[in-house]
Amino acid sequence: MNRLMLTVLAAAALFGSCSKDDDDKTGNNNKDLVSPEILDMTVSSAASFTGGLMVYPCMPDTSIYFGNFSVNGEIVSFNANYTVINGSASSVLNPVRLPVGDYNFLYWGVMKNSPTDSTYDAASITEPGLRRGINLADLSYSLRKSSYSDTTYSPVYDFVHAVQPLHVGTDNMEATLDRVVTGLRVAIVNYDGSTMDSSIATCRVLVSSIAGKLNYYTAEPSDFTKTVAFPLTVSGDSLMMSANSTVMMFPSGDAPELSVVLNLKNGQEKVFRKALAGPLAAGNRLVLKISLGDLYVEEGSSHGFEVKDWDEKTESLDFPTN
Repeated sequence: MNRLMLTVLAAAALFGSCSKDDDDKTGNNNKDLVSPEILDMTVSSAASFTGGLMVYPCMPDTSIYFGNFSVNGEIVSFNANYTVINGSASSVLNPVRLPVGDYNFLYWGVMKNSPTDSTYDAASITEPGLRRGINLADLSYSLRKSSYSDTTYSPVYDFVHAVQPLHVGTDNMEATLDRVVTGLRVAIVNYDGSTMDSSIATCRVLVSSIAGKLNYYTAEPSDFTKTVAFPLTVSGDSLMMSANSTVMMFPSGDAPELSVVLNLKNGQEKVFRKALAGPLAAGNRLVLKISLGDLYVEEGSSHGFEVKDWDEKTESLDFPTN
């Protein structure tokens, strides 16, 4: 199980894999190691951070990964993992244990949001392999292929990020974490308030020009060539199709395009495409309400479907936490 999922699962349990090939014996006694406390973790677009936090100690003034000491006094590549509630550590899967000295602490967090304003729960990510001494600025988080097709990718977690110079022995862990992902919320209704057409079997949304990578140290996005896909589901009263949550993605390039793909029960596929008004920026959420007109289901029809109204609104990505 990878480091990210260990952290996410630990946080999820509270709220309702890394290789050791390069481990070595150091002769350090645990009494010589210090575990700085998490004094305060905040999020720049919200208040105190709540979620899973991963900590990567680096050499001072560099992005070179130092590693962390295990409970047995071995220096290992396994990063520290915390569950944080309202800015303070609530439980620790693997704490920071380091000799006194100067370091650069890299933080990656996964936000835990309110059940009433939650994030898409089928997120996934591809993590780079870690080893001591590696330059984290040479690594990236990257998108994971979706099961929908070989050319589309899955949404990601609600990532936050920061770097903090820290003197172990006197300083505590405290930082303002920046959201490095963008959010999208889509709802489709019929323009006249009627129920969804019974001929619709499935609905998916595709968003183009999404970054394929986030730099592991700087969180800068790159490779704006990917398309992220996710399904919409019909509500219980059949009046709406939505993801029932905010879908997180890496930021986009300048000209993202959104496609709505309807697969009909007769085997036909109907597609509507439209360029978004602007790029999908980190820390922002785009809310789309799409009103459908007539759906053309005739065999051989060249039509897709008619969109009567397209309400596109950008807002700060500021979820209330538990």
